[in-house]
Amino acid sequence: MLRIALAGLLLIGLTRVIVFIVRRNTIALRRTRYGLLMPILLFIPVYLAFLITSVSLTALSPIDNRYLAPVYVPIIFLMIFVFNEIKQVSHVFFGRQAVTVALLFGLVLWLIYPVGGTIKLMRWYLTYGAGGFHSTQWVDSELIAYLKNHTLPGIGYTNEVEAVYVLTQRIFKGSPRKYRYESSTPTDDLLRFEQDLRKHGYVYLIMFDGYWWRDYLYDSEFFKSKYALDEVVTRQDGAIYRVELQTSD
Repeated sequence: MLRIALAGLLLIGLTRVIVFIVRRNTIALRRTRYGLLMPILLFIPVYLAFLITSVSLTALSPIDNRYLAPVYVPIIFLMIFVFNEIKQVSHVFFGRQAVTVALLFGLVLWLIYPVGGTIKLMRWYLTYGAGGFHSTQWVDSELIAYLKNHTLPGIGYTNEVEAVYVLTQRIFKGSPRKYRYESSTPTDDLLRFEQDLRKHGYVYLIMFDGYWWRDYLYDSEFFKSKYALDEVVTRQDGAIYRVELQTSD
């Protein structure tokens, strides 16, 4: 968001310089070229308005780079256009060579800026893996290793469905959620969970340690307070429980 704000301020400042020069009739600009910018100029506010409205009315994740990515390309085009216009008219106030050097210097800084972040990211990848389920946290998971070598004789629930499937090729149900995705709407997951308990007499609960899901899913302490849990195995990054139909008092 800070980069977008800085880029926007830069565009506004450069645009004001062009407008100032045009109003003084210092140089004749080909205004027909500005008509080509209309699709871009319309896309940015329309898309941002659509994005804000969607996030406000729909259960979506907060606005981040994934949602803002479509805006970055037109912003770059606008910056290139504005810089080109500045270069065309700036010789009125400055020497052509000075303007060219300043623009090239700015472009070099713009290209060098991401290098530091890229080097830091590459070091992280080399140390912790490529990220996601291919990071060392998951590849070296003791609980995943147990699931690869042992079969649970019954229905299983887990708070990391995707990780278990990707790393073990085994399919488990998602552990009961408190609310629907990114909303405060309660779910009927516990009802379905208890239906499986009544039908089969027991289920397995595979719980990985972590924090991201604490406000989203029920944790093992909740199940311990409501059901009879028999600990099957405990590892450094989680545990597997056998949940009985009998409830605890």
